[in-house]
Amino acid sequence: MVGDGMTFQYDKYNEEHPDSPLKFEYTNSNAFQGDQYQFVAEGRYQWSPLPYTVWTSVVEAEDGPYHEFNDQLKFYYSFSVPTYAIIEKGNDELTAAVDGALKELNDNGKLLELSLKYYGYDQFNPGIEQ
Repeated sequence: MVGDGMTFQYDKYNEEHPDSPLKFEYTNSNAFQGDQYQFVAEGRYQWSPLPYTVWTSVVEAEDGPYHEFNDQLKFYYSFSVPTYAIIEKGNDELTAAVDGALKELNDNGKLLELSLKYYGYDQFNPGIEQ
């Protein structure tokens, strides 16, 4: 598995569950992006993390480059840790503008709309039972 922001949640899980840790490998191989589907389908690996939007476009989509594995693999949702914008200390005007814009987008339903459009589920309130 290539190390990225997603791996933090797996490292954290392992820290919290030392009796049943997830086992994974880091790699710097560019080929792994394509190999992961075949490796899981063959049983070489039991799982591989990837965003839902990647799954739907490269495996589920009939014209996806890895659609051949669609009947052999199943997608399970996982949720990443919260992500935050970093703003320079003392930049109160920008902080207020960002906070206000995010509140407005949340209050008018636009964040949910975008989440459903691009992720296929409400990433702000994950309650998916699949």
